[in-house]
Amino acid sequence: HLPATYLTKREVDDVLQQLNQLGIDQVLALRGDILPNMVPKEDFKYASELASYIKNHSPNIQLSGACYPEIHPESGSRVADVQNLKKKVDAGCEKLISQLFLDNDVFYQFQEACALADIQAPIIAGIMPIVNRKQALRLIKTTQTKLPRKFLAILEKYEHNPQALREAGLAYAVDQIVDLVTQDVAGVHLYTMNDAQVAQHVVANTKSL
Repeated sequence: HLPATYLTKREVDDVLQQLNQLGIDQVLALRGDILPNMVPKEDFKYASELASYIKNHSPNIQLSGACYPEIHPESGSRVADVQNLKKKVDAGCEKLISQLFLDNDVFYQFQEACALADIQAPIIAGIMPIVNRKQALRLIKTTQTKLPRKFLAILEKYEHNPQALREAGLAYAVDQIVDLVTQDVAGVHLYTMNDAQVAQHVVANTKSL
């Protein structure tokens, strides 16, 4: 993945050359976070600009982009957010990977909004199994993710039982995936926070779907 904010065109050229030499042909084009103590570079302001540049200079690269079922935190409205996403797809993103969500209905509503905007790129659903209290608290404090009643009940009941919280969090994520698959989701992207056991558990419990 390439974050546009702190990259120059020359640096992107160097990365694309290295990827070509390594036989890597897939890139996730992101804007990236704006850090408070770092001044952004001027070559790319938006992910759509990076996507367009990569597509023009390395047309064989398969580009993916990020999307936000619950609206990008800096976007003023759902309409503006989807319009900007359309620009990203038109710039060359062939596939979209969503930010995490805990309410599948939010994802389905987002899919409908994209379809109305003629965004035809497949949307991969981003699922993060919440398996510990620290992870849950960080999610609550730092994101605008909708927390369904069922999920909040898990946090409340197992707040001081780490093993039970882990098992319940994994079960919740698997349940999300089962529902998504029944609705013919284009794919699922797991956010595992470098926990290989989480990935192994989810795969083992969904591989027959």
